[in-house]
Amino acid sequence: MGVDALAEYNGSLPTIEWEGLQQGYQIKENINAKFLTNTNNNTIKLVRDKHYKIRAIISGLLINEQKELDKEKGIAGELVSPTDIVGTNNLGLEKYELSQSYLGDVNYRWVPNALGAYDKKYEAILNTFHVRRFYDYNSSVVWLTEWFLNGPRGPFWYLRSTERKFSETFERNRSVYKNKENKFSGELFEGFNDDYLFVKLSKYSFIIHKVPKHFGPSWSENIGIEYRKEFGIIPDANEREAISEIVGFIFGKQLKNIGYTTFNEFGMPIEEVALNPWGNDVESICNSYELSPIFKGEYKEMGKVEAILEQIIPKYLALRNEFNLDEALWRYWLANNMPVGTNLPMLMNGIEIISKAWFASKKSKTNGVYLQKKEFDILLKNELNLIEMKVKGLEYGDRIINRMKGNFQMGANERMEIFFKEIGLEVGEVEKNAIKSRNVMIHSSYGSSPEEIRKIIKLTDAYKSFFNRVFLKLLGYEETYIDYYTLGHPHRLIDEVVGGKE
Repeated sequence: MGVDALAEYNGSLPTIEWEGLQQGYQIKENINAKFLTNTNNNTIKLVRDKHYKIRAIISGLLINEQKELDKEKGIAGELVSPTDIVGTNNLGLEKYELSQSYLGDVNYRWVPNALGAYDKKYEAILNTFHVRRFYDYNSSVVWLTEWFLNGPRGPFWYLRSTERKFSETFERNRSVYKNKENKFSGELFEGFNDDYLFVKLSKYSFIIHKVPKHFGPSWSENIGIEYRKEFGIIPDANEREAISEIVGFIFGKQLKNIGYTTFNEFGMPIEEVALNPWGNDVESICNSYELSPIFKGEYKEMGKVEAILEQIIPKYLALRNEFNLDEALWRYWLANNMPVGTNLPMLMNGIEIISKAWFASKKSKTNGVYLQKKEFDILLKNELNLIEMKVKGLEYGDRIINRMKGNFQMGANERMEIFFKEIGLEVGEVEKNAIKSRNVMIHSSYGSSPEEIRKIIKLTDAYKSFFNRVFLKLLGYEETYIDYYTLGHPHRLIDEVVGGKE
């Protein structure tokens, strides 16, 4: 693929390979917003900034003594109420919706007009977080691709190959020519790339694919997840979000959703939605390498990725809401971006979220209590009444009796032990030390000597590996995980503890 041909390809087929806003939008007609008194003489330009956030500028003329625009202001401590903005282009065939928008700083200047007078021109920052462009095509959606930053950086993930061809035809004809002699037609490039996975589920299948390097920000490995009706159905937004969560976990990278595009049968975009990537310092996060709980980045593993995804995704979809697995994963990714040591309580919180949901489910044998409250109250009713009479009148008597009435419940540490037991997970000494260190980080502190810092790093590696064990075990996974605590990062069976048995 030559450089010139690639540049031409990049300019001609952006919507198939990457999200719509990459080349910018310009809205020039029928702009309607609460801060505008005139829908004409306004232009909105939207681009991605260097951090891939949506950046919008609205500009125009104030005519007929139109009131000046004011920056959105709110009372101290209150949130500014956002507004929705609509507009069109191309005789109304191309429509835009900007959601959750508000006006930022506004600048004014006087410019000469054709009548020899001056008009007042404004330019303002427009803060917006959700942009939708859609077309009035009389056609149905046949496929949808969601776009993500922060895909895995290693090349071993993708087993299947995509063929790309880009051709061009040029003719020059004049009435005096007998034949169409001035004609050029040829392929500018043809190439194959190992760049996608095909995941087959019971009701539908989908593609996970790399985005070619020349699309999207250079500091990120960008991917698309493509759903087609010919593969079954296009799942709803909530299910697609769940799929991206578990795919990111298996990849070892939190996928940063920046929108989606829907297409008709001819590959023409019907709807393009652009979002801001979640979080700060996205570039730094995208530059880090993946730490998959299962795969080490070895080429011999390539043939296993699809099979593992096909095994784990249905179980995650089935258990996600019941056990708040999405909330646990949020804690996991937040912990990954926190300073070493302070991240341990956050990792533990992820496991606590799962265990709490487990005890509230029908799968738990104990529900996190020694006795059910009703049974406890009946069994000890007389004794509790007697104790209540004895402590009555004491300064903290009511608190004493309330604590005694709650003794049917297990303590936090014991609940955690029972949770691991109920899901069939043995906890090793290294993992127990990592759990204890969480309490140290909350209630005390480690020193800052090199030796202590190395210890905290090792405990963090142990806890991440332990979180992976818990999460995978809950999903019924029975194969190997990666022990990031042990030198060489060996694979261990899921029932083998972090650090191995001594």
